Amino acid sequence: MSWPIGLINLGNTCYMNSIIQALFMASDFRHSVLNLTESNSQPLMTKLQWLFAFLEHSQRPAISPEGFLSASWPPWFSPGAQQDCSEYLKYLLDRLHEEEKTGKRIYQKLKESNLMPQAEERHYLNKTLIEKMFGGKMMTKIRCLKCLNVSSREEAFTDLSLAFPPSNRHVRRQSRTAVLPVEEIGPQIIEPPIKPQSQVTESPRRQRKHPVSGEPPIQLLPIETVGFQEAEGQETPFILRSDRDHVSWEAAKDPLLSFGEQTGGSEDSRSVPDLINYFLSPEVLTSENKYHCEKCASLQDAEKVAELTEGPHYLVLTLLRFSFDLRTMKRKKILDNVSIPLVLKLATSCNGFVSMVYDLCSVVVHSGVSSESGHYYCYARECTSTGASSQPRDGAQKSTSDKQLDFEIQWYLFNDTRVSFSSFESVSNVTSFFPKDTAYVLFYRQRPCKQSWAVRKVVSDAVRLHGELSPNKDLMEAISKDNILYLQEQEKEARNRAAYISTLPKSPLWWRDFDRDKDDEGSSGGCGPAAGGGGSGSFHGLVF
Repeated sequence: MSWPIGLINLGNTCYMNSIIQALFMASDFRHSVLNLTESNSQPLMTKLQWLFAFLEHSQRPAISPEGFLSASWPPWFSPGAQQDCSEYLKYLLDRLHEEEKTGKRIYQKLKESNLMPQAEERHYLNKTLIEKMFGGKMMTKIRCLKCLNVSSREEAFTDLSLAFPPSNRHVRRQSRTAVLPVEEIGPQIIEPPIKPQSQVTESPRRQRKHPVSGEPPIQLLPIETVGFQEAEGQETPFILRSDRDHVSWEAAKDPLLSFGEQTGGSEDSRSVPDLINYFLSPEVLTSENKYHCEKCASLQDAEKVAELTEGPHYLVLTLLRFSFDLRTMKRKKILDNVSIPLVLKLATSCNGFVSMVYDLCSVVVHSGVSSESGHYYCYARECTSTGASSQPRDGAQKSTSDKQLDFEIQWYLFNDTRVSFSSFESVSNVTSFFPKDTAYVLFYRQRPCKQSWAVRKVVSDAVRLHGELSPNKDLMEAISKDNILYLQEQEKEARNRAAYISTLPKSPLWWRDFDRDKDDEGSSGGCGPAAGGGGSGSFHGLVF
């Protein structure tokens, strides 16, 4: 298949659809899942394999993930309610990991009883697929500031949750080293300056439209034209937002929900490397957060620092934008525009500092003002082993001259059932034009290099151990039958439409109205069964 297909929104399931599309576009993970041998001990992985296979080979414009939703549903999620996509991703990866670990324990019992063929032995002795693809390791060290004793603990992770530093603090905590473990490399996208209102000459049809709703961005007023200033202690039904030299304001709909905050202005601009460096910088444990030193046998001031010791193949970053303010008792969202680098260099401390280069693969965007409301959609491209270029999945080869074109346009926008071309410029500027739309979950893929030979071997083994691109026969037959069924449905629909049209009067006015193209009107942008331009009623039901 050369064009990605969408997923039907089953009622506030955009959080799941966006995560599935991001995982599907992670080509190494997708190939490994598609080539897994079916196992009764991994029912969820089997359902994910079927879902990926239909996304890969189905001729429908969108399919229903109802079967996978019911299998992967976290037990504490309320049916039909909006959920956190990051929470769902963590739960999904943990479930898949635990399923495979269970299979390994079953293998151990079979091995002890000599019932396991030797050909399958090597597969079960390796790490789980989730560990191979998303697993990294981090060393946490705590140094007592009294006796200088250091305790350390290594932990595995599949996701880094990055907090925003307070506005009154520097991006990095106090540190004794000047070495930054993360840096941004590669070409930068320079945002064009926003013209004053008097210089804007574009017609409404030429204005930039929202990637989901199709609506133009809210107009920004020069700061000197806004003469309203809220008196101390006075409440207002409007929220005033500042963006460098411009501001915008809008009506607040729910007094219990804060429309968000900005932790810093232009002097405190954020970037993904800033947040990672803040996450990894030393932290002083004092006051109510003192450390219990075993050597001192008492609570002491201490310094805590985290170091990456093993970088994952796919680096998943969650920007912690949602919080609950205990002082105001309001939920809020941090609306800061965080600069997202296309290429990220990350240093690990294993056997000396080793730099690893990561390419941006996917960005899940949250559109809204609170974790309890809004909509998720996903920007993604298919990073391959040759670097950041995207390759078609139909086996077509691309010439060298197309590589620069790939860099610019081979991004896709996944909005439930609707899939369209996009670009890195759209990804990097989405918050600048639409303040409520902010990057939330990022996927980076480690770029192959001389230092990452071991990582490449792990990835190749993940595919080779489960067969050389040999899809499940029953699965491929099911896809083939469904494709035939879809073509029959299309033919029947075309015949019915032609029969209906033949009964209508041949009025020129009627024909002009019938042929009017309404594709550019945009979707509602909501998060429901019809979000993204079509619900389950817009597609013939395929449920697996």
